[in-house]
Formats: sequence, structure tokens, C-alpha cells
Amino acid sequence: MSTSLFPWHFIFSILLGISIPVVSGRCLGHQQALLLQMRRNLEFDDQMSTKLAKWNVRSPDCCFWEGVSCEDGRVVELDLSNEGISGELDNSSSLFSLHHLRSLDLSCNFFSSMIPSKIGNLTNLNYLNLSNSGFLGQIPREVSQLRNLVTLDLSTTNDYESTILLAANELKLENPTMKVLGSEPLSA
Repeated sequence: MSTSLFPWHFIFSILLGISIPVVSGRCLGHQQALLLQMRRNLEFDDQMSTKLAKWNVRSPDCCFWEGVSCEDGRVVELDLSNEGISGELDNSSSLFSLHHLRSLDLSCNFFSSMIPSKIGNLTNLNYLNLSNSGFLGQIPREVSQLRNLVTLDLSTTNDYESTILLAANELKLENPTMKVLGSEPLSA
């Protein structure tokens, strides 16, 4: 009887060993560290947040966090829309070290800074939504480095409140041609 179980036990052991890599779509440690560092540097209301406030609470695996999508343990989509994020987003943000990002949504927040030039580091982006996010000033020419970008949304609503705010804090694109944006060498 024990000899007939041996082949099944052997096959089961092999299948179990094969399934471990399949299950290991877990967030890579450095990806999770970058997300947590970014979260620490963002200003947001814990009571209003539906995503950021829950990171690292429900699951220690960042691939299961609200607003985060992964492939092979790497963050490829980040949706932080409507999180009530305020303050500045600057070039030192660990966000710009998430090099596998293909989709980034920071819409409907309250940033009060220029769009950081390090946005050009996210060269895999094909979707970037910064609509109604409070960014101001010149759109950085580093946006032209986003060669895979298909969708760029910088729109604002045209209601009464936002019109008043836009009078003082408007995004600008001077000489708006991609030729101008891409023709000058960029300093590192």
C-alpha cells in the first residue's frame, strides 16, 4: 500500500514546489519601502483617505493595497485620486523611483507646487492624470521624456470656485510644441 502512495506523494511535492513561484506575486521589498516612504512625506487627512490611510494595515503585501497594482512584484499602477493630498510634491519624492509605473493618477488633490521635473524619470508611463490636482506653474519639459505616454490629463473643472483658484494658480505651457519641449538638452 505504501508503494502506491509514493508516486502520488512525489507528484504532489513537485506540484507544491512549482506553485510557490506562481503564488509569489508579492510586492518586492524595495517597492513597498518606496511606497511607504512616499506616504510618510505626503500630507493627507487619515479620516478622509480611502487608500493611503489603509496602506500596511490590511495587508503587509503592497500589491493588495488600495490604489496599487503590481506585476511580478513591481508597482505598475498607482491611483491616488481623491485622497485629499495637500502640500508639495517635490523632486525628492520616492514616487519618482517607481520606474515600472505605467499608470499614475494624482487627480482631484490639493498639491500646491509645480509638477516636479523628476516626472521624466517615469519613462514607462502610458497614462498620467494630474487633472484638478492643484499643480501650478510651468509644465516641465521633462514630460517630453515620457515616450510611452498615450494619455496626459492636465484639465481643470470650469466651475465658479476653480475659476477663482485658477486665476492665481494656473498651469502654463509656454511655446507649446513637442519640438520645443524635446529640442533642448536636459540637465541632470
